[in-house]
Amino acid sequence: MNASLTDSDQDTLSTHVVADQGAYHVSIDAGPYHIAYADVRPTCSSVELSVDVAMGSASPRLRRRLIDAVFDLDVMRTPRTLLAALPLGDVYLLDCVSQHLASVHTRSAGHSCLVDGRLLG
Repeated sequence: MNASLTDSDQDTLSTHVVADQGAYHVSIDAGPYHIAYADVRPTCSSVELSVDVAMGSASPRLRRRLIDAVFDLDVMRTPRTLLAALPLGDVYLLDCVSQHLASVHTRSAGHSCLVDGRLLG
């Protein structure tokens, strides 16, 4: 992902959710470019979440929009464990995710921030 986004591009964004065999792909697009995306894979006892945001897309509104779309999914409304991988150092994205969790534990792994928590449901 290497598309960048300016504040004037915020109005041209579109949100897409694609479901495939119980997994979900949520993306924020600016025209033909994926600006941010999240992959959601639910299991019996947990939900795995992987998030990426294009470099140069510093807008907090973009992150909020992506996380709101993710947590609007029905699978995110059941109290169970969330296992998330976020870009390391993206504090705003971590804050957005944390607001939907009852408890939060983080650790770094390479270029990722791994987040474990309990969905509020």
